[in-house]
Amino acid sequence: MNLFVVTEMIGISKEAKNELKKSDTFDFNIFLLRKLTNGKELEATLTYILARRECISKTMVEINFLANFTKAI
Repeated sequence: MNLFVVTEMIGISKEAKNELKKSDTFDFNIFLLRKLTNGKELEATLTYILARRECISKTMVEINFLANFTKAI
């Protein structure tokens, strides 16, 4: 499952995706991401990073399971 599909499945906006692309830099603004994702920055960041590094497709983790896990945290 590629990055585009994963971000579409969890409903990340285009602006949030642009901010997530900066997640490996010092320019990453978690507070802006919180605003863009309506308080779901952990879910968006974790899912984005795991998808980008292909961990989701390699481990066959279900997106719904991952989303529920991050909500529980």
